[in-house]
Amino acid sequence: MTLDRYHLVALLTRAVDETRKAETKKATKFKRTRWLWLKNPTNLSEKEKLSLQELLEENAFPLTGKAYGLRLAFQELFKVPRCQAQTAFYEWIGMALASDIHAVVEVAVTFFNAADKILRWFETRISNGFLEGLHSVLQAAKNKARGYSNPQNLIAMSYLLHGKLRPATHTKQRGAVILLFAPVQVKSEDYEALISAVRARDVQQVRRLLESGVHPDLVPNNVHRDQTALMKLVYWGKDPEKDEAIAFLLITHGASLYSSSSSFLHRAGFAGNLGVFRACLKAGSDPNEMLVEQRPLYAALGRYQKHAHVKSRDVPSESRVPERPLMVKELIEAGADVHLPVKENGSKALHIAAYYAFPHCVNILLDAGADLNEQTFDDGYTPLHCALLDDSPECLQTARILLDRGARLDLEDVYNRTVEQMVRQKRY
Repeated sequence: MTLDRYHLVALLTRAVDETRKAETKKATKFKRTRWLWLKNPTNLSEKEKLSLQELLEENAFPLTGKAYGLRLAFQELFKVPRCQAQTAFYEWIGMALASDIHAVVEVAVTFFNAADKILRWFETRISNGFLEGLHSVLQAAKNKARGYSNPQNLIAMSYLLHGKLRPATHTKQRGAVILLFAPVQVKSEDYEALISAVRARDVQQVRRLLESGVHPDLVPNNVHRDQTALMKLVYWGKDPEKDEAIAFLLITHGASLYSSSSSFLHRAGFAGNLGVFRACLKAGSDPNEMLVEQRPLYAALGRYQKHAHVKSRDVPSESRVPERPLMVKELIEAGADVHLPVKENGSKALHIAAYYAFPHCVNILLDAGADLNEQTFDDGYTPLHCALLDDSPECLQTARILLDRGARLDLEDVYNRTVEQMVRQKRY
């Protein structure tokens, strides 16, 4: 779990305001200064900047000024390199506790107790900012309309507000308003024709249907909304070249890159569909996007299940899915960061590749700079621990690669076991 940094700053801002209130009671002539302390410096007008500077120079609010400085220092923490983050964080905790400002000390204690979740931001780089922005726009739309008659209308309005559509380019066709606010009546024969063309890998027929006005994402009322042409193609994939051509046609004619809570880049990765995978990257899918606590690099390496402390391998060997090393390599070339966690437990792509015993993927990730000795958040496993959770020939081959590349043998997991102790315990 990663704590949202904006909410953390909000806690400190509240502490600054509480300190200001206490000091204002003793110095009434300095009232009406609240927003000078609560705004970020970049959001202050020139007049406000001068007023704040005067207050700081006069030391009119000594405790508030100190709390304000600590808040700014905390915000600056998120600009330091990852390797310096832990040291800088605990230095800030020390300054906050030494300030003797009650409200700030309370926040510092809270931050200290949640240190792991705060420092995890330097690994994940995620926040709620984007979702908060979407939520505020939707709430404004709900208030303005005083409610919607059904969920479909609210969904349509959400697409309209967040899709950056320009209404002038869409209202020339009669019935555009119906498209936005009423269920669309789709001809089942058009849908079936498109699905048949996709199944047959008939690139030209797919092109003709799309250019005739058949929308790739619209499905008949009796068909589940996820069963679009692109979704079908993901799981029918056989010919990477034709799959890529058809997928790119569908996307350029309006097919969404997302389905339910996942993206088609993730889905194609899980399915091993190299053609759709390449089309999504070409269309601009984010190679580092975290959806349902999974990144595309994880999808490219396959699924795993976790029961207690036993992890079951349910992914075909690398030799049976030769697309996986290609997908990993192309993700990295597209900008995937091998240092980012790909799962909520802090596993990096190298942990997953080692666990599944994918030697080619392991070498690709190491060549891209993956950390050979990084440990997961939950079990404290290094990639070498992950490779030796089983004694299959593929796992031993993967472990040999890691050892040859310099994997350490002295690192302990959360059960205080080195790799050697873990192997002995498992009696390989």
